[in-house]
Amino acid sequence: MLTVFAIPKPFRGRDATIQRNAIESWKRLHTACEVVLCGDDEGVGDVAAELELVHIPDLGRTEYGTPLVSDAFAAVARRAAHPLLCYANADMLLLSDLVRAARQVPFRDFLMTGSRWHVSQESPLDFDDPEWEAGLVERVRGLGSLEALSPSSGTDYFVFPRHLELAMPPLAVGRPAWECWLIHWFRARGMPFIDASDAVVAVHQDHGYDHVPARVGASWEGPEADANRRVVKGRVYDLVDASHAFVGGRVRPARDPQRVQRRVDRLRTRRPRLCRALATDPLRRLACRRLVDL
Repeated sequence: MLTVFAIPKPFRGRDATIQRNAIESWKRLHTACEVVLCGDDEGVGDVAAELELVHIPDLGRTEYGTPLVSDAFAAVARRAAHPLLCYANADMLLLSDLVRAARQVPFRDFLMTGSRWHVSQESPLDFDDPEWEAGLVERVRGLGSLEALSPSSGTDYFVFPRHLELAMPPLAVGRPAWECWLIHWFRARGMPFIDASDAVVAVHQDHGYDHVPARVGASWEGPEADANRRVVKGRVYDLVDASHAFVGGRVRPARDPQRVQRRVDRLRTRRPRLCRALATDPLRRLACRRLVDL
């Protein structure tokens, strides 16, 4: 089945409520699902013990004390009970449609994520209510906002097979660009990158960024974001780079105009001579059409 893992922030104030909501939702994804909490920030071990979850306390950290997401990926891959992993930010509510979508993926090796819905959730969710999930979906669709597909689309969960040896370089969790490395790793190897936005209601509980050390501005920019970008080396990949998408309940090649244009733009950057040749040779252009269908 599925192992869900995360690196929670310290369990203080509103963050404690948001993270407990998220973790409780993961526990209810499926009876066979496993939940793993990584890191040793305040309250993480206590919550893991209270909710009978797996706890991996030892992670490397940046010079500012932020845990390395790369360490969590490696540790969970070694210890998870299931062949399919799901990394999730600790503020994300995940519902049973995630499991259904993962089961429908027809590939052995893949990466799946999707757009997130934004809601303000100030209080604990009532998980004793048998209709909690249906009620949440109704509220989210009525009052929440779905993040539009764009080159800056947020990606707060990733589903992928455990057996893949990612060998992720040191990257700080909760800062920009580490997701770019992950997406690029799959796309560079020709593995399907699937947009599950049409099949999965992934709910982001809005929060502030006071936890970011030495931040610049109102969000997560700062020296750790700069360090992540140096590791990623300018490889900016996001949901627009999906090779496949859920459409009508099935995984299909993603050939919408926005994504085809993204592939054309990348091809122009990587293979300028080929693109100039295609512009003047209709037969060669037709023969190479598959380059933007990948």
